[in-house]
Amino acid sequence: MPIAFGGLVRALPPSPQVEARISRLASDMRPVLDSGPDRDMKALIFDGTAIHIEDSTEIGLFQQLPSIEAFQLRARARATKGEVVISGEQPPEGYEEYNANYLGLGQVEWLLAREGAAVARNAWETTKCFQRLVEIANDGPTYIHPYMASADVWELADRLSKAVNRPIGVLGPPPALCKAINDKIFFYKLIEELLGPSGTVAWAFGDDIPTIATRVGEFANRYERIAIRIANSTAGLGLKVFDSSELRTVEKNALEPLCRRELASLGWDGSERVLIVQWEQSLKSVSVQMFVTPDGRVMHEGIYEQIFHRDAPFRFRGARRSKLPDATASRIVRDSTAICSLLCRLGYLGRCSMDAILVGPDAEQIDVRWVDCNGRWGGVSVAHTFMSNIQGGLLERPFVLGSYQDGKLATHNFRSIVNLLGNRLYAPSNGSGTVLIYNIGLLRSKGRVDVVCLTDWRVAASEDVVVDLDDLFKS
Repeated sequence: MPIAFGGLVRALPPSPQVEARISRLASDMRPVLDSGPDRDMKALIFDGTAIHIEDSTEIGLFQQLPSIEAFQLRARARATKGEVVISGEQPPEGYEEYNANYLGLGQVEWLLAREGAAVARNAWETTKCFQRLVEIANDGPTYIHPYMASADVWELADRLSKAVNRPIGVLGPPPALCKAINDKIFFYKLIEELLGPSGTVAWAFGDDIPTIATRVGEFANRYERIAIRIANSTAGLGLKVFDSSELRTVEKNALEPLCRRELASLGWDGSERVLIVQWEQSLKSVSVQMFVTPDGRVMHEGIYEQIFHRDAPFRFRGARRSKLPDATASRIVRDSTAICSLLCRLGYLGRCSMDAILVGPDAEQIDVRWVDCNGRWGGVSVAHTFMSNIQGGLLERPFVLGSYQDGKLATHNFRSIVNLLGNRLYAPSNGSGTVLIYNIGLLRSKGRVDVVCLTDWRVAASEDVVVDLDDLFKS
């Protein structure tokens, strides 16, 4: 089955000056990123049966999240008829029926690997699972479409290639590039080289406590707020924001123990580099959805405004389609296309999302600062593609995506959640209802359900959207 993309939007081609910069940077960076086994990426085929796998073990600190294995079920939200999903646990009763029949996504085949977070490794170490993968690959063209193209995912593809004696592609970047682009320091360097220093926030890095403490002291003297970030972390992990006025009162010789304590509390083991940044006050934080096709096209799929927890303002809660001034939206599209065009020259394939903060005195005078790159799938992109796979027109409607969490829901199974929502569930057959369930992996452990709520533009833009989500099961 050909690859499906979620609602393609225009991508503005880079200017001749930026195009020349892309060519130069690609030439300079490619040798550094060509480590690992030789692979002719252009010879790989991305047609036929897609094997979806949600392995997040290569993301720094992600193991700190409870029930990390439960995210494996989210791979179903990217899959359509005839495709394959690998998971360490069986889908809950009624979940496949909801996706395949009620939403019309078609039946997929679930393959069970050994339990555990390292689902790619478990897939080749689970004899029955790997044997079935070999049968599928022998039946016709097959490729792996992962959450993240980690070294283990590529190892699974290599083992499968040897078993069937032909290349099995991974719809994602080569391992070295995947690791690099998910490292914030690499990304900040790339932005500075491509777009100039104003393309991101002021930043520095250190890989030992004396250097980190020195940089923290320097930044505290320059900026009102600063942050330290572990370079390859995600989901608001590995991040600490400081009011610089508090740091300025700390004696110079006390900064090192302070940094050591704070980094230890974030889970830093001393092996990862640490980013020090100016923490700018932003008007909005946006997530930009991109896709690089196997034939080298850079697709821009949408701009979303991110929603954060009120009691933890750096932790992602959800998103809504962003309504921005035309000039700002065009700037974001142009910059993100240039970034992905450079990544494409380096061998990037598949999903990529980038985060930016919008800063300035008001909505009409906005600067864009690129602050993060997710060279993988994520909550926004999964929901975006899920909706597109159901009905392309859904993406044109105003909606909010996010999560509802209540410990009481942990006593419910999937079927009872469906019953609780009743006629509020969106029905593609007649267009009734407003709620789509796209991830239930954390239902049993945390009482959490990830949903898309169709609404109107007024509600979608409301600052009370989190309250609306919290009331989902109470009315």
